[in-house]
Amino acid sequence: QINDEWSYYGRLQAENDLRGDGNTGGTTVKMDNAYVKGSLMGTTATIGRFDYFLNNGMMIDSTMNGVKFEFGNQVKTAVFYGKDNNKNDAFNKYYQPATSATYLEVTGLTMAYNTSKATLVNGGYYQYTNNDSATIFEGDDSAKVWELGFKTKFAKNWALSGSYGASDANQDDTAYFTQLTYKGADKTKVGSYGAWVQYRDLEANAAPKSTLAAAYAFNQKDLGGKGYEIGFDYA
Repeated sequence: QINDEWSYYGRLQAENDLRGDGNTGGTTVKMDNAYVKGSLMGTTATIGRFDYFLNNGMMIDSTMNGVKFEFGNQVKTAVFYGKDNNKNDAFNKYYQPATSATYLEVTGLTMAYNTSKATLVNGGYYQYTNNDSATIFEGDDSAKVWELGFKTKFAKNWALSGSYGASDANQDDTAYFTQLTYKGADKTKVGSYGAWVQYRDLEANAAPKSTLAAAYAFNQKDLGGKGYEIGFDYA
């Protein structure tokens, strides 16, 4: 805590590979988050390296070097701008194969509104711009992505959520998921648990920074993926 209004947050991420074959072995440590957060001109400002994420990460999930401003009581709004901290590498190709890895410039807007105590609706609009010499996107080498989502608790222990999104690509440009959740583990409550089932479909050109892309798409890798997920968590 820096003072009454501002605080600093840092997060180290370490990865240890024990194979030790000379190429993949060893330990790497990086500063994954490093930002200050506080009040600025009627908004809550976040400045530095921070995560950005919405709706299970279907259309956007990464770490940014930049700024974010949050405001609004009824309609909670956030705008952010910066450069993605993770390279657009072989597991995140988009539209066309890149000849070299690049850091994308990102501009975004998210909004969330509680229609009732049980239901939240939200949405986001993001623009990714490639400033490197290698061509990744179509046209002006930028991509425009949007999504709409919701989450509703329709019974004491049951919740339903979902999201739909699309980009401005000429083909394979949509994605959606729906998830049914029962209870949920709480790390502060020993013995708590939960379960869920989800179906998702991420087309190849829907989003360049998705949780559901890369290795999570199984053998499709950077070409999107679809399928079921059944999960269980326990504290």
